[in-house]
This record gives sequence, C-alpha cells and structure tokens, in this order.
Amino acid sequence: MAEADSQSESPKTAETPIIERINGASIEGKLMELAQIGGSIEEIGKRVAVTRLAFSEEDKRARELLKRSMSEAGMSVEEFPFGLVGTYGASEDSSPQPAIMMMSHFDSVPNGGAYDGDVGVISAIEVVDAINKQGIRFPRPIKVLALTAEESSRFQIALLGSKMAFNGLSQDELQSARPGDATLEKALENWGIDPQSVTKPTFHSQDIASVIELHVEQNDRLAEKSVDLGVVEAIAAPVRKEFVIGQPITQDTTEYQNAKYLEITVAGQADHSGATPMGKEDRADGLVPLADILITAGVLQDQDPNVKISIGNVKVEGQALNKIPGNTSCTIKIGGSDEQIQATIATLKDKIEKRNDYYEQEYKEFGNDPISVNISDTAPQDTIFYRPSDVHASNELAGQVIKAVNSVAQNVGEENIVGTVGTYNVKDGQIVLGVDIRGIDKARLDEVWDEILEKLDRMNKHRTPYVLKALPASAPPAKTDQRLVDLTESAIKDNSIGSYVKTFSPAGHDSQVTAEVGIPTGMIFIPSRNGGASHVPEEYSTQEDLEKGARTLAALVMRLAKSS
Repeated sequence: MAEADSQSESPKTAETPIIERINGASIEGKLMELAQIGGSIEEIGKRVAVTRLAFSEEDKRARELLKRSMSEAGMSVEEFPFGLVGTYGASEDSSPQPAIMMMSHFDSVPNGGAYDGDVGVISAIEVVDAINKQGIRFPRPIKVLALTAEESSRFQIALLGSKMAFNGLSQDELQSARPGDATLEKALENWGIDPQSVTKPTFHSQDIASVIELHVEQNDRLAEKSVDLGVVEAIAAPVRKEFVIGQPITQDTTEYQNAKYLEITVAGQADHSGATPMGKEDRADGLVPLADILITAGVLQDQDPNVKISIGNVKVEGQALNKIPGNTSCTIKIGGSDEQIQATIATLKDKIEKRNDYYEQEYKEFGNDPISVNISDTAPQDTIFYRPSDVHASNELAGQVIKAVNSVAQNVGEENIVGTVGTYNVKDGQIVLGVDIRGIDKARLDEVWDEILEKLDRMNKHRTPYVLKALPASAPPAKTDQRLVDLTESAIKDNSIGSYVKTFSPAGHDSQVTAEVGIPTGMIFIPSRNGGASHVPEEYSTQEDLEKGARTLAALVMRLAKSS
C-alpha cells in the first residue's frame, strides 16, 4: 500500500456542481431501503443483516427497486438474465461512441451485510442522478450495470453475473449448484429464462470504453491508516477445490449402551475469506477449533474400539465459499460402559479446556472459552449419526484438511495469500469441504495447493481416500488499467475529495472479468469500518466514506465521458 496523498484546499472544477449534489446521507438511505429486501436493520453502523441470493425472490424484488431508481435517475433500463443495465444517453450531437460503465453487484452471502456490492450499485445510480439533475449530457453514453451472482454462495462459482455479461457461461457452469439446491440451469428455467441464452455475452468489449467499480475495501487497512480512498492496482483471485471424503452410507439408528451426547459449539467470527489476512490477530475461524475436536474424537476411537464415538450434524452458520466460518457446531454420540464413556468425556473436556486456553491467548478475535460443550442423555432433534467404523476416519481426515489449509496459508500469509475451508456439508455420510485459496500470483497459488496436499499426506495416517475436485475459479488475478489509476488519482486531487493510497484487492470482484476480456478497468475502495468487517451484518462504511467514494466515481466518470 503506497503512502497516502491528500489535498487541503477545495478548488472549483468543471465537476464541482455535480459532485456537490452527491450526498452520503442520501446514499446511506437508499442502501438501507435496499437492505430491507432480504434483510433486517437493527442499528445502522452496528448490525444490518442481509441475505439476498441470486435468482431468489429477494433478487427479484431488488431488481424491481433498482429498476425504479435507474428510471428516476434518467436512465433507460433493460433487464438481462443476471441483472440490470441502465443507460444515460449521450448528447444528441455526438457521434456514436463506446460507453463508460459503472458496475457492481447487489446479491449477498447468507447473513451478510448491506454494503458489499450494493455501495457500488447505489452510488453509480446516484452519480447519474446528479448528472441528470444538472441537465448535462456527454459525448459518451454512461451505463450502470447492476449484477447478481457475484457471490459464490448459491452456485459455488463466483462472478457468474459478470462472466455471463462479458464472456457467456459454459455448460459446466450451468450445472453448478450448492449441496441440496437447484443447479444454475434449473434456477434459470424456474425464472423463465432459456439456459442456453446465457452462453453468449450481453456486452462486447468494443462497445465499452472503460469500466469503473466502486466497492468497500472489506478489510481495515484504509480505516487503520485513516485514509479516505483506495485506488486499486491489482485484484487477487481464488483457486477453489472440493474435498469429497468417504462414500454414501446408511445412517445408524441403533441405540448405544449408556449413550451420552455432547453438543459442541464454537463461537467464531465470520468475515470475508479473501479480504481478511491470515494472522492470528485477524481471524477467528470457527471451523479450526472444531477440527481439533474431530481429530481428537478419531484418535480416541482408534485407541479403544470398544467405545463407540459418532459425530453428527456438523454445522457452519451461514456458510459460503467466500466467507470465514463463524459459529460452528456438532454433536458427538458416545456409547459403551459407564467407565469408558466417562473416561472419553473427560479426555474430550480436557482437550477443549486446553484448546480454549490456546485460542484465547493466541487469537485476538476469539473471546473467552470459544469452545463450549453441553452433555445430555438425549440427542438433539433431527441429529443424524453413522456407524463409527464407517465414518470416524473420514471425520478425522476432514479435521486434518481444515488444519492443513489453515496452517499452510498462515505460514505464507505475508505473501498476501489466504486460505479458508468455507463450507462443510455431509450427505449420506459423505463429507464435502469447499476450499478457497487466494492470491495475486497464480503460480504461487498452485505451489500453496501442493504444500497443502503434501502436509495432508503426512497427517493422513489412516490413508483415508478422498477425491479432490477443481471448482471453476472466479477469474485469474487481474491488474487494473494504469491510465485509469492515474485519472482516478488526478480526479481525487483536483477536487480535493480526500486522502488516498494506491493499493490492491485481496478479495475477488467483477472487475476481474472486464479486465480479463481487455476492457480498461478501474476500481475505487472506500474504508470498511467495524474492524474491516465484511460478509457479515456488522459491515459498515460511514456517510462520509460513501460520499467521498461516490464523488470520486462521479469525477472520474465525467472525465471519461467527456473524452472523445
């Protein structure tokens, strides 16, 4: 991150009358209006929870709201399968020229927040509204692209909206789905959309002169340095894979002798898996302590086969491939003699106590006693168990995968690489783990994956088999356009909007796609408050942050739209 630059004066420029129309309070109000679709507003700045998945009822209602907003801002609006595009026409005496496009997304992760993506969409509409109210037209048309399916939450692939818009989707991508949900192809059919229509792009690079995306930073680098804006020079990308462990089996409904049930819960802190550094001072991944318990249970089962230990209902609250697991839980069923059961419980409780001490002391984001246990004589309702002999090695391997990904990524964290097991699903006894490794160097990402697999090979003493499946990555790492970086800097300076730094994005964005297809692409960050929280209800940027970001966007877009 480069040193911050700032201006103290407030000179007048040609952009000033329009820039001064842009108001952070207005942007915040419209963000909260959108947040009510799929969300609940407890307190702005503290907690605004939003769940708005692609091709859901909430997606449909959000499109209706955004369509109205675009129309009121003076744009003609068209809907395409993955969102909306509003067009503010060029001046009548202009010859046809490629458009200037502002772009971001309006879908969210499960139990996410009100700022990720939405800031870029709402701010872009506000920019056009300010221009329209000033009665100005430019030689180039201005477009606002509002996308859905940027998040990988529903279909396990990120950036589907921008991929479709600028590339078209593949047949494999049409078959993508999260466990227990419809494929993308089926979701489109349910909306009355011909799936084959999305295999061709909506936009072509020759029709778009530049693309600009305004976004929240999704970590606390700007906020910690008291810098107002980030000018993005590069965007990281993930290499995502699935571990499929075990084979489908029949659940075990037999009664265990003297059965006891341990309900284990871990109070983690959800956050953005790409933008949150790997440091122990930054993360409280709820799956990592749970992995300790899974491994310990497997070791105990090996030590005394006469004790039956089965693990059921491993859950990750609001799980998504691009989200650090927050609260996690499982239920452990133990059967055998009273003496054996009590000895097993004592060992597990001792392990939990020691791990609590470790996580409290070593990890800043974990609170006191993050792992808790409740012991009862009856199983929680709807808990599914499997025969220990069938699954204990698989459960142990799942824990080892989680630990291997976390430890290798921590060891290389200074290289701007992060790694997360974001999803944990069990169906018919088969475990499927979704893993997200991110960085700005594709070759180094591949090396990190090799390191993870080598470490896992050393840990996997049972030689438990698994299948590793590649998931379509969001996009290759991308660089933004240097000319747009320079123009963004001058727009900030000339209008004295605030301090700024040149930086990179550890999280992926739709801008990667446009950069990859050769459209000059720029990106602007505003600070994320509340410790850089993202992909959680606590994500927040102030009215002042919103205003400075939108004013920078406006100044840049006007300069680009004026050029012929």
